[in-house]
Amino acid sequence: MKVAVVYHYFAHYREHVFEELIRIVNEKESTIQFYGDIHSNEPNLNTYKFDNHKDKFTRVNNIWFGKFLWQSNLISKLFRDSPDTIIFLGQFNFISTWISAVLFRLMGKRILFWGHGVYGSEKGLKRIVRNIFNRLPHIYMTYGEHAKELMVLSGIKESSISVIYNSLNVKQQEQLYEKLDNLSVDNLLDYHFDKTKTNIVFVGRLTKVKKIDLIFEALAKLGNRNYKLIIIGNGPEEIHLKQAVKKLNLISMVTFMGEIHDESILSWLIYNSDICISPGNVGLTAMHSLVYGTPVITNNDFCHQMPEYEAIDEEKNGGFFEANNIESLAQKIEEWSNKILTTDRGLLRNECRKPILLKYNPKNQAQLIWECITKNVK
Repeated sequence: MKVAVVYHYFAHYREHVFEELIRIVNEKESTIQFYGDIHSNEPNLNTYKFDNHKDKFTRVNNIWFGKFLWQSNLISKLFRDSPDTIIFLGQFNFISTWISAVLFRLMGKRILFWGHGVYGSEKGLKRIVRNIFNRLPHIYMTYGEHAKELMVLSGIKESSISVIYNSLNVKQQEQLYEKLDNLSVDNLLDYHFDKTKTNIVFVGRLTKVKKIDLIFEALAKLGNRNYKLIIIGNGPEEIHLKQAVKKLNLISMVTFMGEIHDESILSWLIYNSDICISPGNVGLTAMHSLVYGTPVITNNDFCHQMPEYEAIDEEKNGGFFEANNIESLAQKIEEWSNKILTTDRGLLRNECRKPILLKYNPKNQAQLIWECITKNVK
């Protein structure tokens, strides 16, 4: 079987699921080829270069019209290589995907989409267009159960939708987790933690959609100094956020660590935090935190959330506050601060890590993708 995977570009954090997928395909005596550009249209987002698999990567040229994309030489290269199954990224604003999916499906090729499917916040024309788009493939591979349920409600057959979850480099994270208690770090890192207080962490890009300032407002509302907050990451909101900290008189409680890519340092910071809070959409931050045994708090507006929120099990490994409600967030912070004091930390870490080790890892995700590739294939 010849399999093609078409993306706009391959983000660096996809490396390990692709490596696992390549391994499975090779075991099945099949072939796989990846098609995409080498450049990202998002600032500060590194791409996966397929350094160990140069022969499996085919470059295509992305032409962007705002949010809309045309991959100029994609169709000709797919014609040339003639794959049996083509996996497209499920982005309905990719014009070339519409045309390619319809064209190659009419030619008898097996078409799969890999994406969010539907959020639930779509309205009007956008909802209609997305629903039409989601019906193009033989199988739509979604990141979460919520999207699958919404797609079934929209009239798409349940048998045409498969949940494949999401993943980071869990193998490396597992190795680091085993060493964390004895990991040697710079004394400066240890300085940012206070064992007499609740240590909170945020990890991610400092953008408006993450609504990080809600954490500051919630801490100010709690009106005491029993909390320490570490912000890991950079982005366009950094100056605004630092000004907000100063205005709320929280300078002694909040530390901006900047951008950190060293996973050994990230693992130590997350592991030694009591709570991770992502007030906007939580995304991969949920998986990054849970794998190191740290509970996650995020908002309950699931129609605007990223699918990774489904890894959070209320009261067991995190919780949800009412979206944009500072008082609700403050209550959730206080609730979890008290919970950590009365809960066995080892048991709590196990509850945090359980969904990652069972579902949200490259091995499981790649296996589920392969099952979609071979489903109903004679």
